Amino acid sequence: MTETPPEDLRQLVEVTWRTHIGLPEDWSQTQKANFVADEALRISDLIETQMQGQGPLVRQWWDEHGEAPDYLTTVTLIETARRSITEAVLAQELYEQIPHSEEDFPEPVSVEEAQEREALQEQVRLQDAAGDRDRWTDPLRRRDPSSEASELSRQLWADRSALFRVTGAFLLQARIEDSEPVPTGPSDPLAASFTNQVSQALLAAGKPLDGPGRLVDP
Repeated sequence: MTETPPEDLRQLVEVTWRTHIGLPEDWSQTQKANFVADEALRISDLIETQMQGQGPLVRQWWDEHGEAPDYLTTVTLIETARRSITEAVLAQELYEQIPHSEEDFPEPVSVEEAQEREALQEQVRLQDAAGDRDRWTDPLRRRDPSSEASELSRQLWADRSALFRVTGAFLLQARIEDSEPVPTGPSDPLAASFTNQVSQALLAAGKPLDGPGRLVDP
């Protein structure tokens, strides 16, 4: 059980309940705040519980490719699963609470249509996040690194941990999408700035830094 839910999830739960679902008018502000906190924690726990059963992802990759996925691929598989599980849990536990009139209920759709809608929703979500320079730190708003970004990350941070390189690949991917300059190698003057951004993101998320993961002078 998680002690506290992610802040972005808590905010989503709060906005949805206060704006779209509605809380009892006779509740005090403390009662409303406690209810939102409990709901956010409950939903976060459901997501984490379902994530614990994602071992088959690696086995499925092995069956399809004849080898185990490397670290970056494993992280990508887990991130993709987390997005899917988060969306499913939010739809069932939060969005279904939004009141609708009878005519607002959608007609049943096929699995293929549901998958197409989900893909379209993800595309819209990523497009909405395109102007956010910090989207690379949010699993729900960033794109998976391309082979170019992943390879560049390995070159830039060959002596860093796998977690550091994976996080750096998401940063590089975002800057490449925005047509911004990225370091061409470890000796590039931009490398120090990118290293600091990755270090700060890991520190903010409470993730461990390897020995050379400290901030560096730009």
